[in-house]
Amino acid sequence: MQLVSNVVSIPRRVWVVVGLVFLALTVLAGSFWRPWWQETISTDEAQTSTQPPPAPFSKEVRADARQQDDLGIVTAEVSTGTVSAVFTAPGQIVPDESQFAYITPRAKGIIRDVHAQIGQHVRKGDLLTTIDSSEVAQARLSLIDALTRLEIARAKLNWEETIYHNGLDMIEALRGDPDPDQVQKKFAKRPVGKTREQLLTAYAQYHLSQITSARYDKLSKQDAVPLMRAQQQRATYQVDRASFQGLMDRMAFEITLEYTQARQELREARTAVKVARETLRVYGVPIDKLAEQFESGELTGDGGDGEPKATLREAAEATIAPSRDVSELMKAEGEPVSTYELLAPFDGTVLQRERIVPGVVVDGTNHLFTMAGLDTVWVEAHVHESDFDLLNRSKGGRVQFTSPAYPGEEFEGQVLYTGNLVDQKSRMVRMLATAENPERKLNPGMFVNVEIHSQDARNEPKIPESALLTNGDAHFVFVQTGPERFERRQVEIGRRKGDEVAVTRGLDAGERVVVEGAFELKAKSQSQPQ
Repeated sequence: MQLVSNVVSIPRRVWVVVGLVFLALTVLAGSFWRPWWQETISTDEAQTSTQPPPAPFSKEVRADARQQDDLGIVTAEVSTGTVSAVFTAPGQIVPDESQFAYITPRAKGIIRDVHAQIGQHVRKGDLLTTIDSSEVAQARLSLIDALTRLEIARAKLNWEETIYHNGLDMIEALRGDPDPDQVQKKFAKRPVGKTREQLLTAYAQYHLSQITSARYDKLSKQDAVPLMRAQQQRATYQVDRASFQGLMDRMAFEITLEYTQARQELREARTAVKVARETLRVYGVPIDKLAEQFESGELTGDGGDGEPKATLREAAEATIAPSRDVSELMKAEGEPVSTYELLAPFDGTVLQRERIVPGVVVDGTNHLFTMAGLDTVWVEAHVHESDFDLLNRSKGGRVQFTSPAYPGEEFEGQVLYTGNLVDQKSRMVRMLATAENPERKLNPGMFVNVEIHSQDARNEPKIPESALLTNGDAHFVFVQTGPERFERRQVEIGRRKGDEVAVTRGLDAGERVVVEGAFELKAKSQSQPQ
């Protein structure tokens, strides 16, 4: 009771003072205490606010001669030239397809001899193998038969042409009613064939009737013979004249027809020779000298003057005497006509050979030999579609390539084909380049790494790569504008080639850029006030 009494008895003003003190203490404590999440955010903000901003670059940097020596600054003049873009692609060595061949027998036969082995270097025309073939034998015999028939057709045409011209001349001469003895004498040494006998016989009969009729007319006028007899003789004369004139027309037609038929037979004979020749060509069998003589006209006589033989002796000799070509052909008939040779089509190396020995049957499905000329090879590379634009500009350009087989050695070639078809699976396009291979170091199937140089004849300022500095995505260089002044200048770059970089904007030829000490100069530009 005493305690309560004491508390109650505290003056009111004391309580007011205590309340004010408590309130002041509460406000003071709130200014120093915050929730934990607010304190974390404030700490980060405080750290951010306390980090110093990056030092700005000074656009122009000053450095005297001593400072330049200390920084190791070296400058170089900006030159102008062509910097070709270079991109790489995996590749391999493949044979030059213009000097690559599968040697295949086109006519079925049996191997007789084998003369070439794998890895052997052969020259064009060297013998690879010989084959016996009944098909080739038949084709050769057909050619021989066609050539023989051609010679007969030529002789027949020569004879018919002579008869044709001489026969027409005789008919024309007889139309003038000459003396039969004069006609006989004129054509005594000129071949006329059956035309001579028929025409001269009919003409003699007609000439005799003409003379007899004229005599009877004269006698009839003198009353030496009856008029009836003279009239009968005149009728006989008219019949003989009509028969002779009809015979001349018929003989002119017949000798023209026979001449035309002879010409047609010669055409057919020539066609037969051509068919036989092409059959051998399809079989891949050389036609030797006969084809050359046929094509030149020497064998068929097409190159002659075409004049008929004027005398009987010349016509007879042209008919019975075989040409020199046929004589040589007949001598060669004793050689095996069934055997033909497979020859090397070009200078090259035998890369593969089937297991062929004498007695093996072969046909068009057999690749007896695989040959390639390795003095020149192709470099085949597969370029990704991201480089298609550069590939299109590399036509006729050069390539450089290396092989693990020859460490440290670099080979060169020239772009031959840049491809037109994109592989659907790999999304790549085929590129071919040709390369000289005089030492035979490059073998088909060898893998290589290819650098392809695109060709674009644009002259641009170019600088060493050591002069180029970066700031984010931007590129800049230091350009010397005075003995002790260097300007920081932003540039745009183009192609790179080795340690050279093309500058498309920001530099002119003749200016000098810092190529050594650029990083030190960059640091100095950050320390200098703007």
